Amino acid sequence: MADLIQSVGVMVAPTIIWAKPDCLVVDLICTLVFSAFVVFSTISILTEKTPHEINVHMVESGLKCIKGVQDIHDLHLWAITIGKLVLSCHVVAEPGASSTEVLNRIRDYCEKTYKIHHVTVQIEH
Repeated sequence: MADLIQSVGVMVAPTIIWAKPDCLVVDLICTLVFSAFVVFSTISILTEKTPHEINVHMVESGLKCIKGVQDIHDLHLWAITIGKLVLSCHVVAEPGASSTEVLNRIRDYCEKTYKIHHVTVQIEH
């Protein structure tokens, strides 16, 4: 969306300058407006914040309910780009639990429940 708006600005500013050559300030104004728009629309990505629609405590609670998971710690969840979430955590597995099975259950849960496709898990026994 930001690219579309910038493209429109790139077409509008020169058109105004072509029609009124004395209005060179239009280019500066368009640049500032579109720069501000881009910064505000991507600030959560630039700061790698957890998206507002995801409750980290709910994610953690859900992960703890997975068969084979005893505890979760060092849980980090952030957006690296719009629509691409990343999760990393340390999982204490229940005694005798298969690390591969626990990992697969965690990945399935994250993908199906929160559409998190990039999951990094360190399994601890």
